[in-house]
Amino acid sequence: MASLRKLNARWRLVTQNERLGRSSQAVSVIGDRAFIFGGELIARQPVDNRVDVVNLVNTKDDSSETLATPSKAPSPRVGSPSTVIGADMYLFSGRGGLEMKPIEEKGTIWCYKATENEWVAITPTDNNTPFPSGRSYHCITSNGADKIYLHSGCPEQGRLGDLWVFDIFKRSWTELRGAPDPGRGGSSIAFLNGRLYRMNGFDGKVEQGGALDIYDIEAASWSTMSYIPDGIQGPEARSVSTLVPLSIQGKSYLLTMFGERDPSSLGHAGAGKMLSDVWVFDIETNLWLKVETGNGPVARGWFDADVVKAEDAKDAVVVHGGLGEDNERLGDVWANPNLPCEWCSDHNLECALRREAQRKKPDDISSILNHVQALTRRVTELETTVDQLRSYLNVTTPAFHSQNTPLSLPGTVNATQITPLSPQPHHVGSAAQHRAFLGQHWYFKGVPLFSEKGIDWMSSKIGQRPALGKFRLFGSYSSPPSPFQPRVELPERDVVHEVLDAWLSSDWQCLYPVLDSSLVVGTIEAAYTLPPNQETIHRQRTAEACLLAALAICSLMSENEMPELLEGDAYANAAHTYLIQASDASNLETLETVLMLEIYKTLSGQWEDASTLHSLACRIVYELKGHCFNASFADQPSERHQRKHIRDLFWLCYIFDKDLSVRFGRPPLLPSNYCDLTLPEGLDKIYDSRSLEEEEGFVHFPQDLQLTRIKESLCLFLCSLDNPNLADSTILFHLRQLDIDLESWRLRIPADFRPKLSVLTDQPFQPKMSRLQRRRYIHLQLEYNYMTVIIHTAVRRCGAAYAMTESLPDDLHSVYHSSSDLSLEASRTTLQIFKDQDMLLQQDAFGHVAFYPAIAALALFLNILIHPLDKEARMDLDILSSSMIIFQNSSSAKMTELDIDSVQELSHFISELVHLGESTIQKAKTEKQAREKYHPSSSHYSSFNMAPTAVSSAIDGPTTVAPSKASHSHGHELQNKTPLQAMSHGDVVLQGIPKHPDFSSQRQWQLEHLAAAFRHWHREGYVEGMSGHISVRDPEFTDAFWTNPLGRHFGLLKVSDMILVNLNGEVIGGNRTRPPNSAGFLIHASIHKARPDVHAICHSHSIHGKAWSVFGKRLEMLTQDVCKFRGDAHSVYDSYGGVVLASEEGDRIAAAMGPKGKGCILRNHGILTVGQTVDEAAWLYTSMENSCRVQLLAEAAAASGIKKVLIEDEEADFNFDVESDPEVCYCEFQVYYDLEDELSKGDFKN
Repeated sequence: MASLRKLNARWRLVTQNERLGRSSQAVSVIGDRAFIFGGELIARQPVDNRVDVVNLVNTKDDSSETLATPSKAPSPRVGSPSTVIGADMYLFSGRGGLEMKPIEEKGTIWCYKATENEWVAITPTDNNTPFPSGRSYHCITSNGADKIYLHSGCPEQGRLGDLWVFDIFKRSWTELRGAPDPGRGGSSIAFLNGRLYRMNGFDGKVEQGGALDIYDIEAASWSTMSYIPDGIQGPEARSVSTLVPLSIQGKSYLLTMFGERDPSSLGHAGAGKMLSDVWVFDIETNLWLKVETGNGPVARGWFDADVVKAEDAKDAVVVHGGLGEDNERLGDVWANPNLPCEWCSDHNLECALRREAQRKKPDDISSILNHVQALTRRVTELETTVDQLRSYLNVTTPAFHSQNTPLSLPGTVNATQITPLSPQPHHVGSAAQHRAFLGQHWYFKGVPLFSEKGIDWMSSKIGQRPALGKFRLFGSYSSPPSPFQPRVELPERDVVHEVLDAWLSSDWQCLYPVLDSSLVVGTIEAAYTLPPNQETIHRQRTAEACLLAALAICSLMSENEMPELLEGDAYANAAHTYLIQASDASNLETLETVLMLEIYKTLSGQWEDASTLHSLACRIVYELKGHCFNASFADQPSERHQRKHIRDLFWLCYIFDKDLSVRFGRPPLLPSNYCDLTLPEGLDKIYDSRSLEEEEGFVHFPQDLQLTRIKESLCLFLCSLDNPNLADSTILFHLRQLDIDLESWRLRIPADFRPKLSVLTDQPFQPKMSRLQRRRYIHLQLEYNYMTVIIHTAVRRCGAAYAMTESLPDDLHSVYHSSSDLSLEASRTTLQIFKDQDMLLQQDAFGHVAFYPAIAALALFLNILIHPLDKEARMDLDILSSSMIIFQNSSSAKMTELDIDSVQELSHFISELVHLGESTIQKAKTEKQAREKYHPSSSHYSSFNMAPTAVSSAIDGPTTVAPSKASHSHGHELQNKTPLQAMSHGDVVLQGIPKHPDFSSQRQWQLEHLAAAFRHWHREGYVEGMSGHISVRDPEFTDAFWTNPLGRHFGLLKVSDMILVNLNGEVIGGNRTRPPNSAGFLIHASIHKARPDVHAICHSHSIHGKAWSVFGKRLEMLTQDVCKFRGDAHSVYDSYGGVVLASEEGDRIAAAMGPKGKGCILRNHGILTVGQTVDEAAWLYTSMENSCRVQLLAEAAAASGIKKVLIEDEEADFNFDVESDPEVCYCEFQVYYDLEDELSKGDFKN
């Protein structure tokens, strides 16, 4: 029975925002912060796998923060609750992936280390022992020490009632005795005083309630405490609620609250009856106590909750998110700071609900013993590991020796701080080495292209083993620096001044602000005037190293700007040798030296050396606090000046860090989490020629800093691809986000400088651009293409499960093709840019841009390997051949020896790709001829690649049938029936428009029907050159629509051809190799804006519609088919303004349609129809075209004196009700869809 005593509670709203909106997530409280992971904002679509943190004691309006996703993290998932041990959050399985199935990870437990924002996958030690199957909507808890308990949940089918325990130190699963039936999902479990308490849940039919099941861990037995679940004596039956342990005045309690009762008939896509009550269970008296909460969280289910120790030593219950009764995901976080009982409340006394500290300090003897024993075992294991490591290091680690040279003084050199740079001999590299230089994003069906399996696959396509590892793109193969080499003397002081003045006044200083004109004076003074003694040797060596490094990068400048110097390698090697002797401290000159050497090595193609130097530069810039931004810097002007210079050097490090990370496939050394990325002032001046002319010494860096931030996300994503358990859905989610981020960045660039996916061959520079602006323009275009290639070639990391099969699933195949089209177009554009030699050679060093054509060429080569018989393969091979010739013939007085080395290496590399591509195409042709020779019937497959023949419509006989007078019962035949039910005779009813579980499946379905509609138009003869277009509104992004590309025949169109364009006319997705039709966009965009109810639009210049349009008249109700256009359902746009090339004309057509129009006759132009689906709009178009034909035939007959008989209003109204129904129109078109599907063998779905 229930107690008459009640509890009162006061809730506090901590924060609320759109990002936190979700249900079926995990929430764990660690310290005074709540950590939130997973869940869904839209049914069956997981949010990303970033962790959100809410500061529970922060009083600001928004106390939440979204952390960056570590390189290793669980895939996005829903229905995966969490538990806490110490400062770590643990979770198991969940539901995710393309098909939203339970995630099978072979018993893996994911551990999130909150203090480091790192995920660790804890896999069972013995793979042969049983482990729990993947599931979702299970429940999980822990003993706060070393055991995690997992219970129930939803596998792919049915419900579970099993119970498992995982020992986090032994990394082993043990199955315990299962809970009382029935199995259930959405149950709740809590650990308290050596027992597990289980209640509630859904068994697939009804919610469970009225029983608190108790598992005694030591006795390994279940018992049940029953109660009446009437909402008076105990909580009602429910599921997807919560159960947490608390203590009140030293007594143990359990708290349960909220949840769902009576699930929606829509299943997971809907919301049932949600509860808002809160109850606590007194374990000592076996009584339920209802908590009066007053104003607080709205009723909800599918949420999560936890308990936190507040600073005032009072427990607080924390609730986040969930699903409300309105089927909206909630983004609020609530805390219940104290729960005084009614007596204390009435007497103005405080009594806090204190959670039994299962994760911190359990006060029962058994829990304390368990915790102590677990810690003892852990200490023993760690001591054993340390002993093993010590013995290993004693055996394998060589002693370090100082490298004393004739230039060094005894006892002054720490030779281990900077290692000599690696040699770069010209040799055949391994697959792994080659992959490092060309990136980590090359895959085919999940197999890394430069792995042994990948090379075997390439060999099978080419007919020989590729030897791409012999190219060390694009190093000069210089010898390594030797500590015993002859000393390179600094030039005369006047020469150094001249060289540095030339650098500081050149464009190079704007790109690489590595030297400061005022600070470098002190460096020159130290190098030339200090006496070489024990006290000054390090200062002098540091200054000399800095100047030698400066001479090395100055050697990259054109000869007419510089006095005659030694080769850059000589100065670079000498600078590095001096640096080894003088690098016992981190200071500004050392940082400048390292960065100048890194710049020199990068631009000369010696990337391994650059990478080695980069790690040292990052360490020094951290120690100098360059990663921190302080607007005031310091009180003294000289200090402010120096701090600004260090900040500029930080930005150079940050840029190089992301480039090297992407290139080598390594995590960044300067992650944004630990850096203040406040941008320097005035960066946008690069786009204003007047500002550049007025301001000397303006710095804008070699790359766009905003784009560099996107590169960090890209390199973290590329690193994550090594995870074999990474789900395809996770990969596609991140690819999509990266593509969105890249497009958002592109649109922020001023129009004159904005990069484009396709660049015209004769596209000129803006006439008012300065040299720096022209350089920025080129590099923005090249960087955009480079990022597009990397992002969209990485899509082939998906599909690992189909590596051994011939084909991919249709949805994944479509994604492959759309991404492939983008990467190929970007690659072609890059190589097209390089045809303008003068434009690129004025960059001073080819090393600035040498990497881009190699990546572009490799992307085209990979496509040739995959599709050797496509016509694009031969076109791409021709592009590679022409590029090879261009680089072979490149020569200029502006080119240094390093430039010439890079160009020759690039030419040889592309030449090898051309040779291998030719072999691939020839091998594919030979194999095809062999197949056709022995299997002649297979030749019909090539018919789909042939150009379509002209199609003319058959003309039916000119017969019209006068309708008879209908009975008045027509209007009652549809009572209690839909038009489809009325048209379907018998018990079987024709199925109408299908429902879709998520946007992705609906989008694919729409695009398949869009492509089928075009194939049908081809068959009906609605093709007239490039005219005609169909659009369909995107189901997720409703301010954008999909349409056909300009200039591609309707009979060839596929899903992968379609273009996604927003209402502003910007192409934001889909096929980017062709533009949309301008007239089509203007008409469709206007109608989509004016008619939110319209989802699809059809317009073309079909013969009969065009012929009838010349009369500028409405159609008459001559046949039952035309009745679907009765009354306001069709109109005439009685004007003609020529080809539609202005939005005003589109707006006038939209106005003529009216709010109810289904079709419109455009005078002297053609016809147009709209619908809720592509199928409805396409059927209405066919019907209107046929009705125009009938009208023309009837008019011809009437001209000879034959009277027309119109359908009377009542019958026309009845026909309209039936024929214009969207479900009926959809079904009418399915006969055409099925025909196209059968005839093309589903070809249009690709």
